[in-house]
Amino acid sequence: MIMSPIMFAVFTGCILAAGAASTAVVLLLLERYPQRKEQKKWEEPKNKS
Repeated sequence: MIMSPIMFAVFTGCILAAGAASTAVVLLLLERYPQRKEQKKWEEPKNKS
């Protein structure tokens, strides 16, 4: 089967969009939880000092 340029563009766009969305969600989850722990660690010394 020969894919038309339009179908190829749509197919590639869907893959890129899905990949970008999944990586964005993973990065957000990985960043938020450590940040919460780091913020607590950073707040404690500041409050103590």
